[in-house]
Amino acid sequence: MGAVLALILEVYGGSRPVEQLRPLLANTLYLRLAARARTGTVRYTLRSLHLTRPAPGSLEVCGRISAAGRALALATRFEATGDRGWRCTWFGLVESRPPRRFRP
Repeated sequence: MGAVLALILEVYGGSRPVEQLRPLLANTLYLRLAARARTGTVRYTLRSLHLTRPAPGSLEVCGRISAAGRALALATRFEATGDRGWRCTWFGLVESRPPRRFRP
């Protein structure tokens, strides 16, 4: 899973064409990543991954990512396919934000 996520992060950052991942992505995710294609490059680095199996034939992966000195959270879902192993059906990054100041 880590290798596939690294490839998706390269697409997300603009350093790899999404077409190269077509067999590994669900159609809706492929279209979403293709529509979001970046021209610049941002290097995302996987820092940690945690995997769980919420149901037979599915995996959910969360993790910590870094990019340009910022911390991000990663959430993905993979579903088993008959002949290809696993296909990513959902992918999302959440950027950290500075805490808001409390004003009484």
